[in-house]
Amino acid sequence: MKFLFTNKYFLLILGVYLANQMMNSVSNSVGVFYVTYVLGNYNLFGLFSMAAMLPMILGMFFTPLMVKKFGMYKTNLFTLILAFVVGIPYIIAGLYQNIVLMLLLMAVRSIFISPITATLGALTAEASKNAYLKHGVQLEGSMYACASMGTKIGSGVGVALAGWLLDVGGYDGTVAVQTPGALRAISLMYLIAPVLSILLQGLCASGLNVEKENRRLEGK
Repeated sequence: MKFLFTNKYFLLILGVYLANQMMNSVSNSVGVFYVTYVLGNYNLFGLFSMAAMLPMILGMFFTPLMVKKFGMYKTNLFTLILAFVVGIPYIIAGLYQNIVLMLLLMAVRSIFISPITATLGALTAEASKNAYLKHGVQLEGSMYACASMGTKIGSGVGVALAGWLLDVGGYDGTVAVQTPGALRAISLMYLIAPVLSILLQGLCASGLNVEKENRRLEGK
């Protein structure tokens, strides 16, 4: 465990897992409230879910081509920067409740997020290889287990955070019309939380040039 939690690449990957899962949990938890109480149409939830998931799946098909040409480090960093940039007008569109523009920007953002999601497993393998090259210890199984734990922790924290912020905002599930404070809390979580998550993932990805260091350690 000493070599596991002193490996900076593993810690950065764990940070990506936590930020990614917290974003998914908050979005999934609050999304239905956003379309119901802010946009006033529960049926939009399925449309927003498809705008988030289908483009991400499409983006994963192109990720291997980008990784082959640019490597994981440049691919992930560049696409996360683009995802963050797209997230700014997405917030504005959400505040003005421009549904068409929100769906379009969400789809584009999902495409840009797909590379980091698709390469996390490969990055974990590279981090394990890094530990072996430095210390001669095999940590691949432990790294994958801890990464899985990070996924569960991120999901749990995201759900708890969403519930706490809804409570602070004054959300009441027994009423048909929510207070302005509850609507603000719902909007802020649904619109801003994904952008903050992308920022955190980008900061972690900026230090994840593990492929380059492994080549150096191998003398290539």
